[in-house]
Amino acid sequence: MYLSKMFKWGDSGPALPEAIKKLKQDFMLDNAATRDDDLCKWDFERSIKEAKEVWDKDRKNPDKLLRLAESYGILESSDKRCLEACGDLMAYNLNTMDVQRQGDFWALYGRSLFLNDRYDEALLAFLKARTLHQEKGNKQLRKRNNISLLRAYSCLGKSRLAAERLEVALTLCDEHDDTIMLYLHAKHALEETGNARDAEVLDDIWYVQMDMNKELKKKFESYTEMGDNVGKRLVDTPDRVLDWHYHWERFRDAVCESCKDRWVKTSFCCLMVLLMFNIMLMLNKK
Repeated sequence: MYLSKMFKWGDSGPALPEAIKKLKQDFMLDNAATRDDDLCKWDFERSIKEAKEVWDKDRKNPDKLLRLAESYGILESSDKRCLEACGDLMAYNLNTMDVQRQGDFWALYGRSLFLNDRYDEALLAFLKARTLHQEKGNKQLRKRNNISLLRAYSCLGKSRLAAERLEVALTLCDEHDDTIMLYLHAKHALEETGNARDAEVLDDIWYVQMDMNKELKKKFESYTEMGDNVGKRLVDTPDRVLDWHYHWERFRDAVCESCKDRWVKTSFCCLMVLLMFNIMLMLNKK
């Protein structure tokens, strides 16, 4: 039995606007993480152009329209063209597509609907994606579906169902970093609803998760300690806010610390050489 089912608690009502904003940002961050770091915006725009040319040659093929929609979505998850392309796909017989690709479509459509403030429709799309990916899909896709449902349920105030999706998603995480990242997403979903009970349930679920895995607890505590230390260094005391000498010392120390890294030191030296070369050229012109 899931821990969320043991509590006697009800729905908390629609999420607060600030909470919904954070949930949307989480979707956008997930999308950004799937992009190839070696590609630039021009590469993605070229992919859109190529996908559109392929679809124009065979407009009866829904999979080619889905590839165009995905091309829009990977560049910018909130792109209206992605939502429009998914809407156009609804006119096709999706059963002709591979089952996993059908699930991919509903997951993409659900995200586009969510980012365009159509939360009830997004929930229905995510539920269809979950069903299809359960039939044919990998663990990563099923985890992503549960995270999407977590956000949709939270946005609509269905906190109990959101907590259940969190517990399912936690079982699908292979790496400790993924588990911690999921917890942070859940904080946005359940701690920002305006209902203190939601935050309590989240804490209980997370503490049980850490009690079952000591290595996860150790890593999470180390991240927390690291974050606290960084936060303390960034906090200025009132009497130092206007102390430019103090800020200069902090900047100098940061540069010196960075230059201990061999790659940073080499890059910094190259930049300085280029800067001096440009200055010499300007002086010679004069």
